[in-house]
Amino acid sequence: MKLQMFNSHPAACFGGKYYVVDTGSPVSFSFDGANTLNIDGREFRFGSPVCKKEALDGLTGADMTGLIGMNVIAKTGLTLDPENGLLAFSANALKDSPAAVLSFDLFMGYYIVTNDVRLGAPLNNAIIDTGAPIPYVSARILAALEPTGESYEDFSPSFGALKGEYRKGALSFTGSGSARPVKVGAMPQLLDMFGIFDAILGVTSLTDKAIVFDFERKEIRLRS
Repeated sequence: MKLQMFNSHPAACFGGKYYVVDTGSPVSFSFDGANTLNIDGREFRFGSPVCKKEALDGLTGADMTGLIGMNVIAKTGLTLDPENGLLAFSANALKDSPAAVLSFDLFMGYYIVTNDVRLGAPLNNAIIDTGAPIPYVSARILAALEPTGESYEDFSPSFGALKGEYRKGALSFTGSGSARPVKVGAMPQLLDMFGIFDAILGVTSLTDKAIVFDFERKEIRLRS
């Protein structure tokens, strides 16, 4: 199906209705009262909404019917290919020629976390969240990065308003010699205080090209 991007949030369209595709959400839900969604002949159940429709519409700048989260994505796999406008609920939609392969685990059964990313220092348990338009890092990592002089404002359904000053660095991946410049913000204090995660990274901070989430192999495959 066609990949739609709304304020850096990937979305899928079913029957003219748009759903944010979010690996940072454990659950899927719909605002229109639907109980299930059929994807490629497989039926998946919706849970109760965890945010208001106004909040999701505000994040994306579009009219959203709901959200497809990890209770679906972890069963299907996911391919996002912005170059070719492709979204597939599969890890086998492309003939892969990845520039980098990141191994991952599922924290608490749902959150995709990897230790194969560096931002100067290694990032411990970086969460890969397709719903994160701005990458955020822990205070430990942020302290070593140089400010850009630019500010950001964001909103998270879980943490509310987020704002601060960007800092700059370069992301690199295990097994890859290339580095990718990024601007990052400060991780929400409530999340940082646990000391478990060093980053929340969206797909646009990892690559401008195709990304494949393969849950059988527990791999994220990136094109350069």
